[in-house]
Amino acid sequence: MHRKKILILGSSGQLGTTISELPWQFIDLDAVLANRNPNSDEEFIDMTDSRSIGNLIDKIQPQYIINCAAYTQVDRAEEEATKCQKINADAVGQIAASAEKLGAGLIHFSSDYVYNVNHSNPISESAQVNPTNQYGYSKAVGDSLIKLNTDRYIIFRTSWVFSKFKNNFIKSMLELLSREPEIKIVNDQRGALTSCKLLAEATLEAIGKWQSETYLSGIYHLSNTGYGSWYDIASYLKKRIETQRSLKNERLIPIPSIQYPTKAKRPKNSMLECTKFDQDFTIPRKSWQNEIDLLLGEI
Repeated sequence: MHRKKILILGSSGQLGTTISELPWQFIDLDAVLANRNPNSDEEFIDMTDSRSIGNLIDKIQPQYIINCAAYTQVDRAEEEATKCQKINADAVGQIAASAEKLGAGLIHFSSDYVYNVNHSNPISESAQVNPTNQYGYSKAVGDSLIKLNTDRYIIFRTSWVFSKFKNNFIKSMLELLSREPEIKIVNDQRGALTSCKLLAEATLEAIGKWQSETYLSGIYHLSNTGYGSWYDIASYLKKRIETQRSLKNERLIPIPSIQYPTKAKRPKNSMLECTKFDQDFTIPRKSWQNEIDLLLGEI
């Protein structure tokens, strides 16, 4: 008897790598990995070509699809809006349509950047999307296309993702702390870090529920507990490592966003309300401080 297949798209990114390492065999699934590197041993996928995406899914015939692939260069997206739209929206619509055709469950990852609220409270799943940049717009369209094309889906909207893999704020800050005497850090954008480990654990539980015929569906906010600014995170990170590593940094300087201009406008409030996730899932969400501590023990 053949085991069911799970297709992981974008398997070479920081989230895709983390999810690919999960023990899928323990819930009787064979993982098929796909990424954009034509020279890897994994399946090749071009997320700018919707037809090839459909062909790959038809070839693999998975029972579950996890889409970790995304265009994430937020500032560059202002100049590459068409490419961003193809990857984050058009391709996602094709994935959802192919999943519906096969009767496959789809898990997709979206972003806090779909919102731009004018309050300082945590944002619920029922909040209206109102993106302020091309990246956020493309993610919002992708979410809409999933809902339009299939009913069996989970969208995890998340924020400020990090891991030991690839590039992210924590790894960049570690590098800066080691060589820059002064670092200016934005202190008026508030949100929560999200560990790729948490997203991977949530994905594993969701697939496990589907395997046992508990069919959760819809949009879930997911981040680690506690909120803070980028300055708060950098300050905590420096405090944790300054007695253990060689640092050249003498001063972190908090600044408003207006003093750190970027091509893409960022939302001031990225605080996601995760009560719905806590009600439907059993995984405990650790604090972002705890997740940083765990990461520092790995890198």
